[in-house]
Amino acid sequence: MKNSPKYYTKEEIDWLKKNYPIYGSIYCAEKLNLSIRQIRSKIERLKLKKNVIDISNEINFIKENYPIYGSIYCAEKLNISIDLVRSRVSRLKLNNMIIRNCT
Repeated sequence: MKNSPKYYTKEEIDWLKKNYPIYGSIYCAEKLNLSIRQIRSKIERLKLKKNVIDISNEINFIKENYPIYGSIYCAEKLNISIDLVRSRVSRLKLNNMIIRNCT
Protein backbone atom coordinates (compact mmCIF):
# COMPACT_ATOMS: atom_id res chain seq x y z
CA MET A 1 0.00 0.00 0.00
CA LYS A 2 1.41 3.35 -1.06
CA ASN A 3 1.64 6.20 1.43
CA SER A 4 -0.38 9.30 0.69
CA PRO A 5 1.77 12.10 -0.73
CA LYS A 6 3.25 14.68 1.61
CA TYR A 7 2.08 18.20 0.89
CA TYR A 8 4.70 20.73 1.94
CA THR A 9 3.85 24.15 3.28
CA LYS A 10 5.54 27.21 1.84
CA GLU A 11 7.50 27.49 5.10
CA GLU A 12 8.76 23.90 4.80
CA ILE A 13 9.83 24.44 1.19
CA ASP A 14 11.61 27.70 2.10
CA TRP A 15 13.29 25.92 5.04
CA LEU A 16 14.45 23.10 2.72
CA LYS A 17 15.80 25.59 0.16
CA LYS A 18 17.76 27.32 2.91
CA ASN A 19 19.02 24.29 4.84
CA TYR A 20 19.42 21.38 2.41
CA PRO A 21 22.38 22.88 0.50
CA ILE A 22 24.26 23.29 3.78
CA TYR A 23 23.20 20.34 5.92
CA GLY A 24 21.95 17.65 3.51
CA SER A 25 19.02 15.27 3.44
CA ILE A 26 19.64 13.37 6.69
CA TYR A 27 19.62 16.56 8.75
CA CYS A 28 16.53 17.89 6.94
CA ALA A 29 14.66 14.61 7.42
CA GLU A 30 15.42 14.66 11.15
CA LYS A 31 14.35 18.28 11.59
CA LEU A 32 11.14 17.95 9.55
CA ASN A 33 10.33 14.55 11.05
CA LEU A 34 10.14 12.91 7.62
CA SER A 35 11.86 9.96 6.00
CA ILE A 36 15.05 10.49 4.04
CA ARG A 37 13.23 9.11 1.00
CA GLN A 38 10.51 11.79 1.31
CA ILE A 39 13.10 14.55 1.62
CA ARG A 40 15.20 13.30 -1.30
CA SER A 41 12.11 13.03 -3.48
CA LYS A 42 11.15 16.63 -2.70
CA ILE A 43 14.73 17.85 -3.20
CA GLU A 44 14.78 16.19 -6.61
CA ARG A 45 11.49 17.85 -7.59
CA LEU A 46 12.80 21.22 -6.38
CA LYS A 47 16.09 20.61 -8.23
CA LEU A 48 18.10 21.58 -5.15
CA LYS A 49 21.84 20.94 -5.02
CA LYS A 50 24.16 20.65 -2.04
CA ASN A 51 26.82 23.29 -1.63
CA VAL A 52 30.32 22.08 -2.17
CA ILE A 53 31.97 23.02 1.08
CA ASP A 54 35.36 22.45 2.58
CA ILE A 55 34.93 19.83 5.29
CA SER A 56 38.61 19.32 5.99
CA ASN A 57 38.34 20.92 9.47
CA GLU A 58 35.36 18.69 10.24
CA ILE A 59 37.24 15.58 9.09
CA ASN A 60 40.31 16.52 11.14
CA PHE A 61 38.12 17.03 14.21
CA ILE A 62 36.51 13.61 13.72
CA LYS A 63 39.90 11.93 13.21
CA GLU A 64 41.23 13.44 16.44
CA ASN A 65 38.16 13.12 18.66
CA TYR A 66 36.06 10.18 17.50
CA PRO A 67 38.43 7.46 18.79
CA ILE A 68 38.41 9.08 22.24
CA TYR A 69 34.95 10.59 22.65
CA GLY A 70 32.72 8.84 20.09
CA SER A 71 30.10 9.89 17.56
CA ILE A 72 27.67 11.67 19.90
CA TYR A 73 30.38 14.04 21.15
CA CYS A 74 31.59 14.78 17.61
CA ALA A 75 28.05 15.36 16.34
CA GLU A 76 27.29 17.79 19.16
CA LYS A 77 30.54 19.73 18.76
CA LEU A 78 30.25 19.93 14.96
CA ASN A 79 26.48 20.56 15.02
CA ILE A 80 25.85 17.72 12.56
CA SER A 81 23.82 14.53 12.82
CA ILE A 82 25.18 11.40 14.48
CA ASP A 83 24.46 9.54 11.23
CA LEU A 84 26.66 11.98 9.33
CA VAL A 85 29.50 11.47 11.82
CA ARG A 86 29.12 7.69 11.52
CA SER A 87 29.12 7.95 7.74
CA ARG A 88 32.35 9.95 7.79
CA VAL A 89 33.90 7.54 10.31
CA SER A 90 33.06 4.66 8.01
CA ARG A 91 34.51 6.41 4.96
CA LEU A 92 37.65 7.33 6.90
CA LYS A 93 37.91 3.73 8.17
CA LEU A 94 38.56 4.92 11.70
CA ASN A 95 39.00 2.39 14.47
CA ASN A 96 36.41 1.99 17.17
CA MET A 97 36.65 4.10 20.27
CA ILE A 98 39.67 3.65 22.50
CA ILE A 99 38.66 2.15 25.83
CA ARG A 100 40.37 4.14 28.54
CA ASN A 101 41.52 2.58 31.78
CA CYS A 102 39.91 4.18 34.76
CA THR A 103 42.42 3.01 37.35
